[in-house]
Amino acid sequence: MNNSRYFSSTPPVVLNLIIINALMLLATELLPVGNRIVGALALFNVESPFLHGGFSHLFFNMFALWMFGRTLEYELGSKRFLTYYMVCGVGAGVLQLLVGWLEYRYGNVGMMALMVPTVGASGAVFGLLLAFGVMHPNAVIMLLIPPIPMK
Repeated sequence: MNNSRYFSSTPPVVLNLIIINALMLLATELLPVGNRIVGALALFNVESPFLHGGFSHLFFNMFALWMFGRTLEYELGSKRFLTYYMVCGVGAGVLQLLVGWLEYRYGNVGMMALMVPTVGASGAVFGLLLAFGVMHPNAVIMLLIPPIPMK
């Protein structure tokens, strides 16, 4: 297997996910109806993994998607990778909703626990990190801050 392809190009699903996420951030930040877009898509719709709370939120999620998603897409194939990414993203939103409901039902919190929208690809990205860790348990990853290699 040619390992140079892991570093030389970005596979199509990862590239398109990055583009879609960037376009969604631009739409929600720059269009006059941006708040309505967020309200309509956050949590209760499949598009919530494409919304972000700002540029830094988008940047770090897309950086992680690019870093780990490339390898996973090459190994899993584009269709399986996209399915896994979407299941993780939507699953994280559903889990957040379930936790909010449990807090409301059994905890000491008000109705607001159910009203908090979930946005961002963080759930999908954490799913990618899990898959990468399972598939590459001995990979050494360098932290950004502080720059320390971790196994």
